[in-house]
Amino acid sequence: MIRRVRKLVSLILRRTLITLIGWLFFIPLAYLIPQKKKSVVIFGREKFVDNLKYFFLYLCGLGTDEVKVSMLLKDKHTYQILKAKGLPVLFYPTPKSILETMRASMVIDAGTSLSGLGYYFSYRACTVMLWHGAGMKLTRKTDKIMGQSRLLNALYNIFRVQLPYDIFISTSAFYTEHVFSKNNKRAKIFRSQEILESGYPRNDCFFREIGPLELIGSDAEILQKAKDARADGCKIILYAPTFRDSGGDAIADGALDVKALSAFGQQHKYIFIFKHHPGVRNAAVVNELDFVWEYDRHSDVYPLMPYVDLLITDYSSIFTDFLLLDRPTVFFPYDYKKYTQKDRDIRFDYDWFTPGPKCYNQSELQETICQFLVKGEDAYRLKRREILDIAFDYKGGESSKLLWNLLKEKI
Repeated sequence: MIRRVRKLVSLILRRTLITLIGWLFFIPLAYLIPQKKKSVVIFGREKFVDNLKYFFLYLCGLGTDEVKVSMLLKDKHTYQILKAKGLPVLFYPTPKSILETMRASMVIDAGTSLSGLGYYFSYRACTVMLWHGAGMKLTRKTDKIMGQSRLLNALYNIFRVQLPYDIFISTSAFYTEHVFSKNNKRAKIFRSQEILESGYPRNDCFFREIGPLELIGSDAEILQKAKDARADGCKIILYAPTFRDSGGDAIADGALDVKALSAFGQQHKYIFIFKHHPGVRNAAVVNELDFVWEYDRHSDVYPLMPYVDLLITDYSSIFTDFLLLDRPTVFFPYDYKKYTQKDRDIRFDYDWFTPGPKCYNQSELQETICQFLVKGEDAYRLKRREILDIAFDYKGGESSKLLWNLLKEKI
């Protein structure tokens, strides 16, 4: 309890200091610096991935007459790669990147950069949250952060709360009503807020040839190996579990034997590609096996997904993206009871929202894979379509274009 109280006090002091600096210095300064018309700043993530990546590349392709876009990056290596490609990137935080943010008409991020001084740098801009995926699990289980004390929980959430955005991006009216509208009630106290239903830019690559710039940030070696294996008649199976706050994974927990899985893959010409969540700290490493490979957990997995024949996941939102490809998903919630008790609550009824069979051990998993890929049995086509229609209002493969048409009216 003492450690948790110290953590809370440290958080309060840090938040108070940031607030004082923001209001006493950066906000007054922002009103003295003229904004640039059609200027959009995107706060990149640690790596070149997800919705921010694809929307940034789309805006770069429009030309400076329509939009002046720049991406701010904290990772030096990623910054150097994109700079060498001639893309408009700035290393952050530097005086130039802070000034660019303060002059921007619109600032876009995915939920991390505007929780500190970044909020005050972009105070006058229209702020947009692209998010990283709206799935079925709650964003966090607060009673596991500060113990069972309701008072500590309340104080912790007040002082760690992310500062509000003007615009949130949603994929459907269902998610707007059941996820984003409920999550953002507190934020609306501070700023009026709008939710735009455009779909996610990252899914556009499912519907066309992937360009060379979009391959930046992917695991190029595994991606090429998957293409070659598929051309050689192999089936590609992606295993993409979510992270667990309490730690552990299917290999470490003994739910999967990767050597046996590789032997199974050799028997049927299946390639299993493991892609752990980037938030996982100590996932068991998949050693080099002939039919079980590991995709770099920090890399962009979306260029790989069009080559995937079957997805295995548990509670991750990745299955909703995969629905757009209309291919089978097998759910492997081997630790469902532990996960829902110690990690995250599930927002919706799990059996209803997951359009695929549920397997709880490796034997069931392998048998189910064969039903789909050997016997051609697929009893979940209609169920996948039902959840797809709930998860995505727009399925045309031009979410970036639709999103920009909605956003450019705001600046």
